[in-house]
Amino acid sequence: MRQWDTLVDSMRETPLEVVLERFGAQRDKKDKHNWRTSTGRITVTGSKFFNHDTGKGGGGAIDLVKHLGNLDFQSAMEFLTGRSGTVVSPKNRVSTDPVSQPKTFPPSPVPENWTVVREYLTQIRHIGKNLVDRLHEEGKIYADKYKNAVFLGDSGKGAELRGTGSKSFHGYRGDKEPFRISGSSSRIAFVESAIDALSLRELGFAGTIVSFGGCAKGLAEQYGLHAVETGLVVVAAFDNDKAGDSMAEALLTSVPSAERLVPETKDWNEDLLVRTKGSDMEVQGDLLFRRSDLDIHKREMIVNLYKVVE
Repeated sequence: MRQWDTLVDSMRETPLEVVLERFGAQRDKKDKHNWRTSTGRITVTGSKFFNHDTGKGGGGAIDLVKHLGNLDFQSAMEFLTGRSGTVVSPKNRVSTDPVSQPKTFPPSPVPENWTVVREYLTQIRHIGKNLVDRLHEEGKIYADKYKNAVFLGDSGKGAELRGTGSKSFHGYRGDKEPFRISGSSSRIAFVESAIDALSLRELGFAGTIVSFGGCAKGLAEQYGLHAVETGLVVVAAFDNDKAGDSMAEALLTSVPSAERLVPETKDWNEDLLVRTKGSDMEVQGDLLFRRSDLDIHKREMIVNLYKVVE
């Protein structure tokens, strides 16, 4: 009994920040005490936490795991320990050893929330209804109980989550694996998020599009090498920022034959929003260009890259 009590106390003292990171939460850049999670905005003060969206709070890592994962006490303990019956100190639990890392899973679909997610994707993100409905019917996109958009990975063991409310949330549950939209050409484009994957398809890219749910250089390189082995042309279509350039550089180093495709704005969804809302952008075929900023040689290069060779 004393050993069990010691284990419980040890797990309860796990830093709340560690728990939040393992659930894919994002720390607010302006206030380090605030975190964006799939359940809402959470403020951490020492060992206490409070969810402003649900009006619920608690103390200690066990309570936080129960809250974030909707778990009972026993399941929360299993999540925190990683190994049954083993006392793991808070210091050791921060280890990156994959054996000791607790495992999460993609959330279950909640059909009654799908209308909210569909409206978010089609009206806020301006993704085409036909594409959204088709992927939903295939089980690749659905809604969870918190009305997050869930983008299921290749094997179904991992999923990218995107909040649909007024407060931004972007996280991941389960195994790290890509979200994929199959295509009809010999090209495969790698992007940073599922929203970008949907947007790039809407912008006319006909090949397969793979999203890695954020910065995952190693995973992108692994999939890039495999794609080349199967005869595909790899396209590094990451964001137009430092992180995107870094991912593209790493991919092109591992896969020298890869090509770089850069959004005109920050990312592909912003490009799509500009096209659908109208601005000083010019459409050439299925592609979008800013009249003043893109020279003709770059236009020709990008247009040729989009062309599908069946």
